[in-house]
Amino acid sequence: MKRFPLFLAVLMAFTSVMPLCAFASEKYDNDCEYTIAARDAKASEGITLYPNDTENTRVIKVSDYGFRYSKLMIFDRDGTLIEVGADLFDDVDGIKGSPQFTVNVPPKGFMIAFGNSAPAALRTCYNTVVDGAMFYNSTIPVIFPVFGSYDIKKMTVRIAYNDRKPESKNAKKFLFVGNSSTYFSGTPIQFKGLCDAAGTEIDIDYCTFGSAYLREFADENHERGKKYRSMLNSKKYDYIVFQDAAGADYLGAKDSLSVLKGLADKNGAESLLYMRYAGNSPEIKKYSKKYHDLYTKLAKEFGLKCAPSADAFLKCHETHPEINLHADDNGHHSKAGAYIAACTWLESFLSINPVGNAYRPYIGKDTAKILQETAHDICVNGYDYGEEEETNNSQVIDGVVCENLALNKKYDVDGKVYSGNWTDTGSDGKPMGKFTDGVCAGTEGDSTSCGCYKGNPVKVTIDLGKKYDLRLFSTDLFGNDSWGITPVARSSVKISVSDDGKKFIEAGTAVGSETMTNGNWECKLFNLKTNRKTEGRYVRFEYFHEKERNNFVWLSEIRVFGVEAQDSTEELETGDINGDSKINTSDYTMLKRSVLETYILDENQKRAGDINGDRKITSVDYTMLKRIVLGTYNA
Repeated sequence: MKRFPLFLAVLMAFTSVMPLCAFASEKYDNDCEYTIAARDAKASEGITLYPNDTENTRVIKVSDYGFRYSKLMIFDRDGTLIEVGADLFDDVDGIKGSPQFTVNVPPKGFMIAFGNSAPAALRTCYNTVVDGAMFYNSTIPVIFPVFGSYDIKKMTVRIAYNDRKPESKNAKKFLFVGNSSTYFSGTPIQFKGLCDAAGTEIDIDYCTFGSAYLREFADENHERGKKYRSMLNSKKYDYIVFQDAAGADYLGAKDSLSVLKGLADKNGAESLLYMRYAGNSPEIKKYSKKYHDLYTKLAKEFGLKCAPSADAFLKCHETHPEINLHADDNGHHSKAGAYIAACTWLESFLSINPVGNAYRPYIGKDTAKILQETAHDICVNGYDYGEEEETNNSQVIDGVVCENLALNKKYDVDGKVYSGNWTDTGSDGKPMGKFTDGVCAGTEGDSTSCGCYKGNPVKVTIDLGKKYDLRLFSTDLFGNDSWGITPVARSSVKISVSDDGKKFIEAGTAVGSETMTNGNWECKLFNLKTNRKTEGRYVRFEYFHEKERNNFVWLSEIRVFGVEAQDSTEELETGDINGDSKINTSDYTMLKRSVLETYILDENQKRAGDINGDRKITSVDYTMLKRIVLGTYNA
């Protein structure tokens, strides 16, 4: 027996045959031999073989062999099918290519590529393995048993497998709804592999499309919405997993999820959330936090379980940077990334600890252990993003903690409706609330957390619900010449306040920050800090474009910071504002000239607040006077 490996190696060298030990002892429902058209050549309609005769992984560049219209099947040294792929291609004619730039053939393994003219039996085998999985422009691991070998002298490849058996009645039925962040690198397949190894049978269906938003599935008239409803009508599910696009905003995701969950409830399925991961960039923590906040908020809003995959990605990225969780494009996830995400699904959705799970799709044992333990730790303990000294919705102004009074408040807009991904107008014709939802797009002008209206100016009037002492007004504003959006250098913002929503008093013109850029996008923050007491219930932001008409007003967030108004009805002693500042006779004369021209000031009155003995100046009068004239007095 000790001589057998050496004898086998000699036999392989002599016969040029890739052995398949499984063929020798078992019979299969399907066992076919196919003719190889070429070896190590550009992929064609026929079968092309790519053997690896070495003990090192063979890395095949997509750009060298042209797999754009080919199906791929990759076998290991034992002849076991480990991956399949489809439609990989390099950047061509300005069209962005596949996120995966290379294909790996394991030591002593081989790969075949074939097109639509390949034998029907081979294409049937491929479809059986894929089992309806949604993927393209990549390879994915497989768990369905298929075996293969090749004979160079005969130029043939032999493939054998048994027919797929239907899932049992006990299988938990999952439907995945989302985009490539769900299906890329076969994450649902790896989830199934983990479940199988844990003794839990599941059945997987896909309602996934590249770059899809949940709002498309929620729309009954959209092709993706029709697909979702058709699948629910044809089958009962135990679980439906939802994942939104990278540019999704809270309000849009919330509205979409409300519709989708309602349909899932009617189907009898439990709705689940998959917290998408961030791309590999210096700002990975920032975007991980963005997705963490979005999905955590949605989970709380609807009472749903959420797999914290973004947090697990970030934790692993920080503690084990040697493990590459991202695909070649640094945006999608690698097979290791798919594995850690699937581990979070296993624990979050089914309460099964992934640590020690025997399934690891061509991932080293030590690496799989790290990914399992990281996923488990995050599912149990979460990720600590740390406390921010100052949040976007809380500011310390002149030593006073001021809250964002505009957060989640309703507003009206005087501007023409914009239709498209960046609309802020709901189906009821009213603003969706993007400008006060607490979600800031940063410098990402193409984020759908931004909203748009047309006009010059565009007026946004926010109802704070009651009167407040207002200290700071803030808004962002975007420009992009290539999109026809006015550059921020030619834009301005004026702010006014009102007690009744009818008569507005101008508070001032906001001061723009330094211009920030992101590709063709530019962004400015416009802030107005009041130097005098400014009270009101309604706040109006007016957006102007210099020398331009009917242009886009493009922004993501408006904030108004302040505190509870101290609205006293008591009469004030003459010249004393809240007991700390005196108004003398010359001040009264100035006030009379500027404001109270109908009043006649009697300087001999013992109480300076008594005008002609029959008119008291109340606290309301004083507030108005101080706003207009006495900006240097302390409230």
